[in-house]
Amino acid sequence: MNKEILIKKELSLLKKEISALKECQTRYVVLTITAVGLLFAYIIPGLIDANKCNYLNHIINFTCLVPLIIILPLSCIFFNKATTLFRIVGYYQILENFIINENMDNYIG
Repeated sequence: MNKEILIKKELSLLKKEISALKECQTRYVVLTITAVGLLFAYIIPGLIDANKCNYLNHIINFTCLVPLIIILPLSCIFFNKATTLFRIVGYYQILENFIINENMDNYIG
């Protein structure tokens, strides 16, 4: 099989993988926003209806940290996907240079 055809097939596969990673990142952002919103919707009304005491301010401060349980792990996954995406884009650019320069000798596959 011709090396140029192999490179073009690989480029099309990389495009599909890039779009899948972008969709995955979008889903993680939507999931995070939804989960944190639901968590706040559940926590905040319970705090407002509670008896006003001196320790109410401390409870509010600690409950505002609860969404970090959701945000921190999902942000780590999000940035891991971002580094993978950048690696793929870099490799994609290398393959494009093979096609533009018509130098297929160094391409292994």
